[in-house]
Amino acid sequence: MPGAEDFTREAVYRAVLKDTLQHPLTLMPAVASTLGGLYMGMFGAGPNAAAVAFGGALLAAGAWVVNYFIRGEDLAEQRVAKLRKLRDQHRHDQTLGLEVEWSKAGLAEGVQQARELREAFHKLEAFLSSRLEAAGGVRGNTASGFNVQRLMVLAEDTYREGVGVLRAALATYQALRQIDHEKLRRELNAWQQERESVAAAGGEASRLESLDTRIQSHQRRLELFKQRVESVDQLFAQSEALEAALETTYLEAVDLGSSDTIFARGHSATALERAVNAARRVEDRLREMEGPNKEDEVYLAAGEVED
Repeated sequence: MPGAEDFTREAVYRAVLKDTLQHPLTLMPAVASTLGGLYMGMFGAGPNAAAVAFGGALLAAGAWVVNYFIRGEDLAEQRVAKLRKLRDQHRHDQTLGLEVEWSKAGLAEGVQQARELREAFHKLEAFLSSRLEAAGGVRGNTASGFNVQRLMVLAEDTYREGVGVLRAALATYQALRQIDHEKLRRELNAWQQERESVAAAGGEASRLESLDTRIQSHQRRLELFKQRVESVDQLFAQSEALEAALETTYLEAVDLGSSDTIFARGHSATALERAVNAARRVEDRLREMEGPNKEDEVYLAAGEVED
């Protein structure tokens, strides 16, 4: 999955340099030249060996110069287009049907969050695409074109993280729907009242112990249920923050206009990076809270709705 660092001018032209050095028109004459040089070293400098050695070196150098210095911008654009295609495919795979899934889950807030995140990203993406076209891609004002590319990748990272956050919230919400928390509350209240009655009547210690065990078990399940509900709220809050970062970047980009000015005077790139990092920290914290404790899963499973 190409990241923002892969779209910098240095990274793109480093990849172009590698590709041009490994191009068959560069590589094959270079190999022939090397073999010619080895032949001359072993058997002497004959005219044919010298022609192969020096001719191959000349052809290899000429092919590399043409590819890197003359066709370099074309190859850089092809490289960027390839990276963007990989990212677009990855994003498409991630976002396919997210709003539909929330709709099936029956939570309007999830549908709204997914829709607003998508709209904020597409608005920024369309604007940056127009700026990139105006900048001539990676031609002409090269620095400007690469600045826009980098901002586009940061926006895509933000959107991708938002989709991941909403998918995590969806998985948690779907799990919560399988828990009959009202039944747990009714049973808990009944057992608490029964315990009070048994204790007041001086009932057997074994009965009190049994009731205490059931009460503690249900209290634990309800506490876990509450934690999962709160985690969904936290994930929705992070989705809102990512959407706000995209909206702010769009407004700032429209206001400042030039991509060079955006990076020189604006805060768009930093804001997007901060929003993504914050969302990842929340996801990691929730994952740490929920993942390792297998006992929690047993408690929750015990409260699932019976068919």
